[in-house]
Amino acid sequence: MHFLIRASVLLAPFIVAGCAGTANPVFNSSVKPRIYDAQEKRGGFGVPPIVVGATGEVRYCQSGLPQLVAARQKEAYTVIAQACGGEDKYTIRGEMMADATGSFMGVDVKCQGNSGRAIVFACKGGRP
Repeated sequence: MHFLIRASVLLAPFIVAGCAGTANPVFNSSVKPRIYDAQEKRGGFGVPPIVVGATGEVRYCQSGLPQLVAARQKEAYTVIAQACGGEDKYTIRGEMMADATGSFMGVDVKCQGNSGRAIVFACKGGRP
């Protein structure tokens, strides 16, 4: 019994670190941004007002350890800066709830409850 407890305590940091380093949007926001099409940018029925005129969004999962959530959010901003051509080349329109799904080791996963977020952004200039 004590062996199982010790093994769990010793392996937990590696499991958490392994999840944080994947290219899965549930655990890590290092994914390509979703660029809105012309219809979404124009708006209309069912399109959230925050999306109208925006360039796109990057999704991440806001659940888990606070340090991991902060790292995912920071990576999402890095992805936005890369898509727009620099840190001073975009504006953030806001965040909205969204699904953040992916697969982890061949299993489909998604954020727990309402913890999926989409950072909606607009590029300044001609990119992306």
